[in-house]
Amino acid sequence: MRSTVPFILFAMLAAAGFGAAKWVETRSVWRGDDLLPEQVQSGNTAAVNFTQNHSIESPNHETLKFTEFSDSALQFSYDNGASGKFHLAETLGGGLGAADLDRDGHTDLIFVDGGDPIDWSDQTRNSIQVYRHLGKTSFTEVGKQNGCFWSGYGHGCCLGDFNNDGFDDFLITGYQSSALFMNMGDGTYEEQTAEAELKMDRWCATAAFGDLDNDGDLDLYVTTYADTPRDVPPPYCEESGKRIHCHPHYHLPVPDYLFENLGYGTFRDRSADSGISAQIQYGLGVVIADFNDDRIPEIFIANDGDRNLLFEKESDWKFREIGIESGIAYTAMGKSTGSMGIACADFDQDGRLDLLTTNFIHEANVTFYNQGNNTFVETTGQNGLTTTSRSMVGWSAVPFDADLNGQLDLFITN
Repeated sequence: MRSTVPFILFAMLAAAGFGAAKWVETRSVWRGDDLLPEQVQSGNTAAVNFTQNHSIESPNHETLKFTEFSDSALQFSYDNGASGKFHLAETLGGGLGAADLDRDGHTDLIFVDGGDPIDWSDQTRNSIQVYRHLGKTSFTEVGKQNGCFWSGYGHGCCLGDFNNDGFDDFLITGYQSSALFMNMGDGTYEEQTAEAELKMDRWCATAAFGDLDNDGDLDLYVTTYADTPRDVPPPYCEESGKRIHCHPHYHLPVPDYLFENLGYGTFRDRSADSGISAQIQYGLGVVIADFNDDRIPEIFIANDGDRNLLFEKESDWKFREIGIESGIAYTAMGKSTGSMGIACADFDQDGRLDLLTTNFIHEANVTFYNQGNNTFVETTGQNGLTTTSRSMVGWSAVPFDADLNGQLDLFITN
């Protein structure tokens, strides 16, 4: 019995030592990440500091406050169809589109609704609501009477003038069904999904328009999430004796879509021959932008629990995935995160587009600062996001100059 006492004490001391070493190592690694941008490039690479504020100060030192306005016509509530079956689609929610659809100088709004992800037999209501902005804070719903009808289970809304007629069209992404609506320019809309040859029967989360081949029209990238057929009951998962939605990785991921705009109202599926479909992750966010200033856009995808992706064009409709070598696939700690939303803007005002991803609870929203030539450095430890975002599940993020001081601020939904 006596011989076991020193062993127990030794084990306790060893455990304490390993714990202390891990703490010191973690602290030193994070400090090293903070200094990395200064080591990579001198100049204005220091991260912008974001703090959590409810009111902000304008350039003339007056406090700007935002007031919620109420318009009886602008009433929308997303229905995720939760019925006790715990389908994974119930966890994503719906998107919002904002653009001047009728070119009257006012920003109009598009809301995307859900429904029942399993039983579509009686899903006949309109899943899209289009609100025309009448000026100031007045809106009126015009989608239902103007041909904007769709009965799918919606998630995202992507805007772009795909037919170059001067009016923004929009794509609704959803669970096993998506829809493309063409803006007719007279206040009405026509669904053109089949006519445009956009076949998307997977679970589509978000999408982005961009001229990927520099031919003057908008091509289309669509992120997909997971393989969860409606005719297969959701798996059973529980926590503390209560049933919960299962982790997304209980289901297999599916390949994203990439479509080439052929210029006469139709698209060609380029998912396979471009190399895009070879990367199969749980996609939730996408941005098309020129990150290396060569006038050829790249494609950045934020994945949920998988490494993020960055596609660089090699040749005509051939793309190479460079997320790891660019430094954007993982955090500075070498970890993947539950990435969902993306903000793309020049946060440090060095003339290059930077990136931010919103992430799951206990994970900070992460910033990647563009160092040029498609290389990025994570600067989250410097900019205050570590302490303000870990306690919440981050979804979408919008950069804008809220206080008109020339510096970009962030609005993040949780």
